[in-house]
Amino acid sequence: MLIEALFSGVKIAIFVGLAFFLGRAVSAWNFHVGYSRKILHFSMLFVPAAIDSLRGIAADVSISLNSILLNASLTLCLLTLFNAKLRRKFSILEQAFYSIDRPEDRPYTLVWLVTQAATAYVIMIVAVIMLPTQLIQPALFIPLSVIAFGDGLAEPVGIKFGKHQYRVRALFSKKTFVRSIEGSLCVYAASILAVIWFNSYFTAKEFIALLLILPILMTLTEAKSPHTWDTPFLLVTGIATISLINSIF
Repeated sequence: MLIEALFSGVKIAIFVGLAFFLGRAVSAWNFHVGYSRKILHFSMLFVPAAIDSLRGIAADVSISLNSILLNASLTLCLLTLFNAKLRRKFSILEQAFYSIDRPEDRPYTLVWLVTQAATAYVIMIVAVIMLPTQLIQPALFIPLSVIAFGDGLAEPVGIKFGKHQYRVRALFSKKTFVRSIEGSLCVYAASILAVIWFNSYFTAKEFIALLLILPILMTLTEAKSPHTWDTPFLLVTGIATISLINSIF
């Protein structure tokens, strides 16, 4: 238990260090905060696996209640470090916060991130408890893959190539925010690839139905979700669609 706590601390320290470097790039070198947020987005997926690999532990390719609770604790602990009181006391945290603090998100940057993360983990916990055992892995891995790669690339692609823009609202705010069709197409492509990657979990009819339906639903969900709050909606859409198709076929 002590060893796990130690390595959890190491993971958090690496995240803060990376966030500090990216925050410095944003504040001093005009690096786009949309890019820095997504670099951190990917690091939260791959850094824990890399550290476990260095320890000689095989990457966990399953989703369990324990793994969700551990990841939830790490994520919420990391975000808690960025609260205003701690940032005032420790300049490294203030600098690191620049890596996720989009100017247009203020003053709700941390509120949106914390509530989104907490809601997403609650959804996953409920899914693990409620879903049949054989359906847990695909029902969670597919939307999580779409969130990691499709939604993860949507903002950088939109910033660079987003010519066809539309606007969405956010929670607790009347402001509107820009998204792009080009960015949303990343979600569509990632959904197709995720269904193909996890095809072994499904019958031929389930696979075809998912390939036809899920990418469209996930793309529309991402397009209509509140700003910075698309993860919970993508999770619910993915889990519900996969469960429904499984029950039909």
